[in-house]
Amino acid sequence: MIDRRLKNLWNGNQSFRDIVLILAICIPVLYITFSLEIAEYIHRFHFSNEAWDTHELAVAFMVLVAGMLVFSFRRWKEFRREVGERRLTQAALVESREKFRPLVETTCDWIWEVDQNGVYTYCSPQVADILGYSPDEILGKTPFQLMPDEEARRVAGIFGQLVANKEPIRMLENTNLRKNGTAVVLETNGMPVYEQSGEFRGYRGVDRDITDRKLAEIGLQQAHDVLEARVQERTAELKSLNQELVTRVQALDEFTYFASHDLQEPLRKIIAFGGLLRDDLGDNLPPRVCEDVNFMIDAADRMQVLVNSLLELSRLGRKAYKFERISLRHCVDCALDSLSVLLHEKKVQFVFDDLPEVWGDETALIGLFQNLIGNALKFSSGVSPVIHVTCEEVDGATVYGVRDNGIGLDPKYADQIFQAFKRLHGQQEYKGTGIGLAICRKIVELHGGTIWVNSEFQKGAHFRFTLSERPLREEDSTCETSRENLRSSCSQKTT
Repeated sequence: MIDRRLKNLWNGNQSFRDIVLILAICIPVLYITFSLEIAEYIHRFHFSNEAWDTHELAVAFMVLVAGMLVFSFRRWKEFRREVGERRLTQAALVESREKFRPLVETTCDWIWEVDQNGVYTYCSPQVADILGYSPDEILGKTPFQLMPDEEARRVAGIFGQLVANKEPIRMLENTNLRKNGTAVVLETNGMPVYEQSGEFRGYRGVDRDITDRKLAEIGLQQAHDVLEARVQERTAELKSLNQELVTRVQALDEFTYFASHDLQEPLRKIIAFGGLLRDDLGDNLPPRVCEDVNFMIDAADRMQVLVNSLLELSRLGRKAYKFERISLRHCVDCALDSLSVLLHEKKVQFVFDDLPEVWGDETALIGLFQNLIGNALKFSSGVSPVIHVTCEEVDGATVYGVRDNGIGLDPKYADQIFQAFKRLHGQQEYKGTGIGLAICRKIVELHGGTIWVNSEFQKGAHFRFTLSERPLREEDSTCETSRENLRSSCSQKTT
């Protein structure tokens, strides 16, 4: 037990070890001092008075020698510890270098180290692949010696600022010259390196060859510039063509308007004088002549209706619309009021979905429903007409419509019926100008929507359309692709 305590005391207490060491040194020194009578010798030759006796000198000499021995021993231990620590540090450094040497030597990037003046103190072998120099040729040089003059001045200025602030080097692009004189673009990254004392020593970092990437960027930019020039050229052409088209359409609208207007006067005269001729001489005219007069008046009446329809179609693109929040049901009711006589004759049964408020021109939307409902009445095919004014949500959009139980039409004619003067039936079979649905399409398009029909022959027709959900301005345009997608989606969900 005592041995264990002494062992623990020796291992854990440096002061105890020093006391034992001093005693171990002092006892032999004291013995030697008295045995050899060193103190008496010193007293005889160096002290003439009796202030110091022989024993006091012996003790003083012993203490001096012991102290020197203890001090020397402690310094020797510290020196040995420092040497051991340095050996361990060097061994760890060697081990670390050996550990990372394969990575440094196999990476495609060039790893380097420079001092505070930018002089290379280390260079990995990859510099030969990037610049064509061996590491020995690089050591002792600065990066600026490997650059064109203007680039060297630029990078040296940046490097000086970084050194002054001890800041890292981050993604610094710089142009260097290979040994054969060709240019290479490098991307430089580096971190400040410090001594153990905290003194700034330089930078350690890596250079990466980004020449191919920069060439690709230049090529891409050139291609972008060419494409941008073509786009601008094409845009200018389209603007010019669009302006020309607008001018021609306006001219055509004006021609249609004035031509239709000028046709009104002779038509009125034909109808008026034909009526007078029939009324004044009707009983005196031969039957054949009377029949011809009636035919002339009927033809003039149809011509007048056609001219009026042309005028209405022409006005659609020329009038100023007043877009506001209006009740769609109110528009339907107004359209029904204008058709009240015909509705009473046909004994029509109506079904109405809930119709919301919309953005639109009230007069135009009344005309839209007037044409669609009138079209349903015209092709009712002798059955008791049932007309359903619909409103439903399809793919997030509100779709309105007018569905009837009339004769319907072959789906292959679904697009043609919205063309002006396009008739699928003879004039004698179903009267009309063939322009009503063209007017409907024009109204819907001017409201930012699209119109189409889902139908099968002898199974009725469902005319469906959309309207913009926001107030339109003159410069607004509508995405035709989204319209067609919605139209296709609605066609697949036709009931």
